[in-house]
Amino acid sequence: MILWPGYYDTEMPLDLDYNCPEQCSDPKEEPYYCDTCQLAIQASMDQLLTEYFMDIVVDGLTGPWFCDTRPDDLDCPNKVNMTIRDGLPILAGEMFTILDSGEVCNTAVDDTCPKNPPPPHDKYAKMARYITHVSNHGAMATISSRDPTTSFPFANVFSMADGPLGESSGTMYMYTTPIEISFIDLAIDDRASITLSLAQGEYCDHQGLDPQDPPCGHVCLTGRVERVLDPEEEEFAQRALFSRHPNMEYWPADHAFYFAKLNMTNIILLDWFGGAITVPLEEYYAAKVDHP
Repeated sequence: MILWPGYYDTEMPLDLDYNCPEQCSDPKEEPYYCDTCQLAIQASMDQLLTEYFMDIVVDGLTGPWFCDTRPDDLDCPNKVNMTIRDGLPILAGEMFTILDSGEVCNTAVDDTCPKNPPPPHDKYAKMARYITHVSNHGAMATISSRDPTTSFPFANVFSMADGPLGESSGTMYMYTTPIEISFIDLAIDDRASITLSLAQGEYCDHQGLDPQDPPCGHVCLTGRVERVLDPEEEEFAQRALFSRHPNMEYWPADHAFYFAKLNMTNIILLDWFGGAITVPLEEYYAAKVDHP
């Protein structure tokens, strides 16, 4: 309660302001994004852990900030020195652990970060699984078998799910009919690619990202589409889709709707600067989705 208000006080004299001497001298109202908040807190924690700043904190607390107000406690300087030098790294470790959750920034300014943020961008398999699981719809590209677009790529939007929320399977399921135009194509050539993006959730808006910005991650799932025949898998596909798309249950019975899935052969992920990467299938299916 002594350290934090002092360190983060934007009204302290500028010659003592370690955080934003230039910005605080001429403050401007700017958009406040989740990423901005998290990076600023991480930078401040990194700064506090340097020997230079720990010395400043210890000198201040063993003197006028704390110990000078307790003249009867002769052991105060030793206690402060041990507490700060041993405790700050522990505190920082805990802060780094919870920072990605958005809880800290939402406590400061409500609704700064999304409630269920994606994993770190360098956890490629985990990110690909996360995007797949939180996506309720995507664009599927097929090879057209219909005039006048025969042999051209043909993209179409579908409602999808890889499982009920909290039960990610990693496999994308659809509820469709033989008369659907993309599935007419697939009856001739079953190859397809599905694109899913974080843009359909709240994350990219919270970060101030355009859907085409690399950190607004998206995956491209490529493989072959087939009908779900196993009764147990069919029941899972129905639970997955009907729980997330309730209207499906009432689609016309005379249209011969059935459950289909994409058997993936390749996964491409773009979630950061530097280009897309290929996520190995075994790593993708082994990854755990921590966020519901």
